[in-house]
Amino acid sequence: MTWIVSLEYISVAKSTFLVTTSPIWVALLSLIVLKETISRKQLIGIIIATGSAFFLFSFAEETLISQGQRSIKGELLATLGGISVAAYLIIGRTLRQAIELKVYVFLTYTFATITLVLYNLSSIKQLAPNMSGSAWVYIFCLALGPQLIGHTILNWGVRRFPATLVSTIVLAEPIVASVLAWIILNEAIGPNSFLGFSGIVLGIFLTTRYYKR
Repeated sequence: MTWIVSLEYISVAKSTFLVTTSPIWVALLSLIVLKETISRKQLIGIIIATGSAFFLFSFAEETLISQGQRSIKGELLATLGGISVAAYLIIGRTLRQAIELKVYVFLTYTFATITLVLYNLSSIKQLAPNMSGSAWVYIFCLALGPQLIGHTILNWGVRRFPATLVSTIVLAEPIVASVLAWIILNEAIGPNSFLGFSGIVLGIFLTTRYYKR
């Protein structure tokens, strides 16, 4: 919720980068909560991937500013989204050892739906806003693709792999998000993007390459 709201204040590129700082938070929480450690080479991979993402999106043009104010609110919301993703993966890593995937995702997605419905009912926001047919098609695609399929894959992965590894692989998301934002929203991709993309891929490779079962 905080991530989506952040898009009202900052660009897709910056918002996506901030929410995908989750590997940093996951690494910290995994060490504290799960007592899972990572190797030095994996840590280097995480630093390279996250640093490359920062390099990539530091050049993002900020086009959405709320009431002439700076985009601090959007940045805080997106960062909170990244921390929430970390907590989500850590909890999943713990509970998925004992709960079947179908049961886990049913409970998780149902609880998320109820929470968002209650939030909208308690605010001035419309529960079902008056949108065009094409907008509802996009909403359906979001629910089917990134949510139902994408998040279920993550929940499948955290049972078999450390949460840090799963969250680092998710860092490929800013690459896809930037390309889609370029195609759909005309958010430009500069020449520095290719350096950032290469660094992210290298960081993911190092993190996965030196993973030990």
